[in-house]
Amino acid sequence: MARPLAVIGITYFLALLTANLVGNPVSALLSALLFLFFLLALFFRSLRARAGLMAALLAAGAAFCVYACYDAAVVRPLTALDGGRVTVTGLVTAEPAMSSSGTRRITLKTVGAPLPEGTKLTVWITDLECTPELGDTFTAPVRLSRTEPYGGILPAHLSKGSYLQAFVTDYAAAIVQPAEKTPLFARLHGGALERLYAAYGGDAAGLTAGICFGDTALLSDNASDSLAGAGLSHLTAVSGLHMTIIAGAVYGLLRLLRVPKRAAAGINILAMLFFMGVTLFPVSAVRAGMMQIVMMLGYVLSRKADGLNSLGLALLLLVLFQPYAACDPGLLLSFAATLGLL
Repeated sequence: MARPLAVIGITYFLALLTANLVGNPVSALLSALLFLFFLLALFFRSLRARAGLMAALLAAGAAFCVYACYDAAVVRPLTALDGGRVTVTGLVTAEPAMSSSGTRRITLKTVGAPLPEGTKLTVWITDLECTPELGDTFTAPVRLSRTEPYGGILPAHLSKGSYLQAFVTDYAAAIVQPAEKTPLFARLHGGALERLYAAYGGDAAGLTAGICFGDTALLSDNASDSLAGAGLSHLTAVSGLHMTIIAGAVYGLLRLLRVPKRAAAGINILAMLFFMGVTLFPVSAVRAGMMQIVMMLGYVLSRKADGLNSLGLALLLLVLFQPYAACDPGLLLSFAATLGLL
């Protein structure tokens, strides 16, 4: 098999995409059929000799099986809580964001009952005096609701791993416990923004922070509307453009300084991980960074880079632990564009 990672990764990804389209119990049935075909193929030498076919059958069967099990064991029990009222406690794991309506949105990783440990929960806060920050522990009585779909045939609203949203019902009972120690990357992120805001003002600061770190807190509504009208909103989201610039600049500079290729690639990987951390690991940056890191690993291991193999491995890593990630519109666009270029 010439490109094993390409066959396994791309097949697994496409099978997960199909599973998200057909749902359960169809995915469970398809998984059983594919595993059965794989077992039957073992008895035929002509089929058994076709390694690519056997790998594809196994990867597709595994993808449908993972989706079916994840949906039954994780997603359905959580969405069954739709409409329930509970008191939740969790760690704020992402920089709070403000919606256009003035509602504050935070992301919690729950601690203890009543939700399973580590459940990702999107919490909406309308009281602006209630201001939990990244790293804080937040406790509040809430009303649970399913994550609202965006529309379309794919469940893209589940691609970020948040299957429930919550609305605070009693702010008097809400408790914010400040973090004893702010995480390193949060400190670096906040420090960089403070210096930017001190050096610039108004929309200049907001636009600079958006382009460099994906933070648009100081960008006015008029500036945001102007960017959207010009089709330039993507500039304020850390994505593949940023990772490509970082990777190209760091690697090119190190090679100009005559740093060996393997060492330069290793340092480049660390630089990309550091940048992802300073921007607080947004999904778009992690996705693009993963693809760059896979390519650089080829240099570190002294292996000739193969575009399709690298794409397959990157896809496999991105969706292996989150079956709904295959529905992410950004990932689908990145996959289609990269495959087209290759």
